Amino acid sequence: MLIGSVILFHLFLIFSFYCVGETIKKFKLHLTKSIIFGYSIFLVLNFFLYFIFKINTFYILIIWFLIFLFSIIIFFARPYKIKKNYFIYNFIIFLILLLSIIYILPSYYYGEQFYIFRGNHWDQFSYLSIGTLFSKYDFSILTNEQNFPFEFKHFKDINNLIYSRPLTSLLIGIYIRFFNIDIFLASYIFKITLILLSAISFRSLVDNFNYTNFNKNLLTIVFSISFWLLYIFEIDAYSHLAAIPIFLIIISESLNLKKFEHIDIFNICYFSILNSALFLIYPELFCVTLIIISVFFIEKLIRSKKKIFFIKNVFLILIVFLLITLPSFKTNYLFLLGQYSLALSDKNDWWGYFGSFVLGKENLVQNEYYINQIKSFFNQNNLIDTIKYIAKLHFIEGYSFFYLNIIPSLFGLYFISIGKVSNILDWINLTFLIGILIYILNISLKNIFEFIKNKKILFCCIPLLFLILFILIQGNLWALIKLYTFLSPFIFIFIVTRFSLKKNLKINYLIIFLLTLFPFYKFTSFNDGIGKLDSFPSIMHPDMKKEFKWKLEISEIKKNCDYIVYLDDDYFRKSYLILKFLNNSINSNLTSSENNDHLKICDLNVENNKFNIIY
Repeated sequence: MLIGSVILFHLFLIFSFYCVGETIKKFKLHLTKSIIFGYSIFLVLNFFLYFIFKINTFYILIIWFLIFLFSIIIFFARPYKIKKNYFIYNFIIFLILLLSIIYILPSYYYGEQFYIFRGNHWDQFSYLSIGTLFSKYDFSILTNEQNFPFEFKHFKDINNLIYSRPLTSLLIGIYIRFFNIDIFLASYIFKITLILLSAISFRSLVDNFNYTNFNKNLLTIVFSISFWLLYIFEIDAYSHLAAIPIFLIIISESLNLKKFEHIDIFNICYFSILNSALFLIYPELFCVTLIIISVFFIEKLIRSKKKIFFIKNVFLILIVFLLITLPSFKTNYLFLLGQYSLALSDKNDWWGYFGSFVLGKENLVQNEYYINQIKSFFNQNNLIDTIKYIAKLHFIEGYSFFYLNIIPSLFGLYFISIGKVSNILDWINLTFLIGILIYILNISLKNIFEFIKNKKILFCCIPLLFLILFILIQGNLWALIKLYTFLSPFIFIFIVTRFSLKKNLKINYLIIFLLTLFPFYKFTSFNDGIGKLDSFPSIMHPDMKKEFKWKLEISEIKKNCDYIVYLDDDYFRKSYLILKFLNNSINSNLTSSENNDHLKICDLNVENNKFNIIY
């Protein structure tokens, strides 16, 4: 039932995005671009409806139902010879079916212990608390600190976080309002939606390359289940995941800028809305995108014979972009300035958890004892000395070949890496790893030589290399890891392709095969809802799942209790209960400041590593 409902929902939603995009853009876009354009319009309008016009999420859902209905009617009213193009792309329908099943299956079989949170419980509870807040209250109420809802004051800094690029949280709030299911499952389905949109957008990107249709489809499927997209999925990076579809479409459009040599108001609005949506959903990625597309624009401007038209187009796009995004000055522009200051800091230590996969699936950065040692050393020394110190620790503790893991790990194959070598199987694994390393280096060198011949690619790489150099000088490994994840679709294309400027592009099927193994390696074991426990950031603190069962019998509580009393002070357990109570209309001391008399008062405590209800 769950799997079928998820598939039908996504078929309807993505088809609706397509119809909206086609209607607005006068039916001139490719299928995949129409879908992402419709999604971008969805983002921009949601921002204005809730944060600017302060419309309740219930009415926002009604508005979108009417917009979708109108767009679908317009679509089916068109001549068949135009609309039949949609049905040619059966691959998109197949992709929706396939990925919906792949991603919903673990949650279906493993249950709430799996999907309650994945790799970053802080971000998960932050997004869900703000999303629930938006789903229940108009933004006009939240801007008045004196009237801020009592039941949400438990969540740390929430009255400030509602101004920190809050659009993603609003989307989660809309999902919570729409789905009459568990809040954590609704948020998990939201992530699946974003995976599907990212896959569709990636299919549009590879259309710019000289692959066969079969290889384009194959690459789209493999990227959708590969290390890189799963990495973003697993660390609960909702905003990043929500931005990928627009980011890839913008890059795809920037590869062909000939249309900017004449004035087309629809094209100006199209490009402006895409960039505005990206800025509203994830301004950090927009900044990187801006660097890339600026290079393409400058390169095209130099070669263009219609420079005046080109400059006029850019100027008009900038004006429309500012008109759309300036209302987000407090929520996005000021937030971006804060993030810039954070990027200049060299003392945040998130890189250890989020980046330890680079050293292989088994390394000392997973061990809390060594983590504390490395943190202490890093706080008193520079980046280079810290890297030397980490290497020294690994050699001392018997990880003699850890350096061989770095390149395969960066190319999505950390799970075939080697730890300590102590038996014949380890030596076989080491031999295989060396073979893969040589193969990767061979591919990389050949591709680099091909890129050097292409001035456009070379021109684009130079500013990115300067950005990487700047981050390294600052000593901010966390920012470097973020940039790595931003560029991951292109890293994937680089390693799976044998580039040639004169011939059809060929695929490295061995790499494709190895990358496809990753989800089986990661998710075929339950392990208290964690999956395979290694250096991949699927769980920040394993004990949070190993030593506690995240399950609450909502139906039993509703049946037997009018009021719940819970007195434990654990922040995340309280957060879990507050979200559960609020989304199931359960009265409790956690969600109400009033002390009314109730017929059936039940106590809730923690016993035997789980919630226990005392009737």
